[in-house]
Amino acid sequence: MDYSFYKEKFEETIKNIPQKGFNDAGLKLSIEIILESIALKIYKPEWSSDFQSPRNAKSRIFFSIWINDKTIKEGKLYYNIHALKLRELM
Repeated sequence: MDYSFYKEKFEETIKNIPQKGFNDAGLKLSIEIILESIALKIYKPEWSSDFQSPRNAKSRIFFSIWINDKTIKEGKLYYNIHALKLRELM
């Protein structure tokens, strides 16, 4: 999979989305390579157990859209709301 190509496509997409609504809601966006996929994540630092490093916090909630070799073969994008280790979220 060409991670650079898909990372660039996600970055282009973000640039074309009006950011005011995201900013007003306190939402942050990130693009990451994770588990052999390229993912666009939407999150709030307050939805994590570590406000200083919310993308890597042990406990967190976020929405993601991702693509990998399997999704490319299927002609799909996957998406999900993730809630990791909520019992540890304080």
